[in-house]
Amino acid sequence: MEGRVMSPDSKDCMDKDECLDLPCLNGGACINLEPKLRYRCSCPDGYWGENCELIQEGQTLKLSMGALAAILVCLLIILSEHLSPFGGIWIDVHELHEHAVI
Repeated sequence: MEGRVMSPDSKDCMDKDECLDLPCLNGGACINLEPKLRYRCSCPDGYWGENCELIQEGQTLKLSMGALAAILVCLLIILSEHLSPFGGIWIDVHELHEHAVI
């Protein structure tokens, strides 16, 4: 069972101290918890994540150029569908006026 090890007398299971494996990185402090929860890292300022493996850079979120491009494409699709009454198909108003029957 995860989070448990065999007791020294081999008659029972006991909580495994996952902190002995030093899972917390970048100076994080490990706190051993009950077997089901295993452990928790208390990260120093500037780090976060399950094992303090991620660097926190102020309140900014850095995205790759690919992620920014994907977000931009999605926004353009959403905007084009909402701005056009014909579901994303742009209609040239001047062309419609030429074919209109008055």
